Amino acid sequence: MPESPYEPSDNLKREIEELERHLDAAAEAPEEPMTEERLEEIEAHLEENLKAAMGELPDVPTDEEIERRIKEATGGKTIQEAREDFEKATQPKQESGGIYSGTANGLQLAYMLLAPPIALFLVGKLMDSGRTEPFWSTWLALAGVIIGLVAMVWRVNNLNK
Repeated sequence: MPESPYEPSDNLKREIEELERHLDAAAEAPEEPMTEERLEEIEAHLEENLKAAMGELPDVPTDEEIERRIKEATGGKTIQEAREDFEKATQPKQESGGIYSGTANGLQLAYMLLAPPIALFLVGKLMDSGRTEPFWSTWLALAGVIIGLVAMVWRVNNLNK
């Protein structure tokens, strides 16, 4: 048994030696004209020995056979459709915001929650500047908290779509 599949077997080595002996004998013998029958005999002998040495190889499938096998494997799709599906499935999916989209969305929600109460509190402070009691700043800050919560819930619902 050969050590690697690319190394000839012992039978093949013997056959090669025999063919070399025949070639040497043919070189020494007077030259005979090659007939069609003799050529066919040599080809048959070589084919027989080649098949015996390599084993029976399967036939190469035709294009139609390959198409049929692909359609069976892919559920009736053509090669082009199967290739497009494979490329679509293996492409990495990119999010619209990139790798920092989670951080950006979190900061956006934080500003939506904090900005309206702070802004409306400052507007209320301006309105209360002539008063002794903090009436407007208190109520506008409370309205800002409600506005901020509603805006944040609306934005979270839009992010989940």
